[in-house]
Amino acid sequence: MTPPQTLEPNFWGWDGQGHRFSEKALGCLDASNPVRIFLAKVATHWAFDAVILFAILLNASFMGMVDYTNVNCRAAGTLSSARAEERPHLV
Repeated sequence: MTPPQTLEPNFWGWDGQGHRFSEKALGCLDASNPVRIFLAKVATHWAFDAVILFAILLNASFMGMVDYTNVNCRAAGTLSSARAEERPHLV
């Protein structure tokens, strides 16, 4: 049995650590594309995980602040008086 082949990194991040990415991204961006290099550096930066986690926690806290006790989808007083007389069950 042959030992598994270790692949050399083809990208070096901000911290000098090597990473292995595919040869082409999205089928058209090769490893020397400046946009791909910039985005790979952003995604491998140490603060990227912290920013994503902060955004998730912020979003979860905003979703937790919503008052879901009012299930009526129409705001009070939005029906005109003429329409309210036609459909009193909606008021």
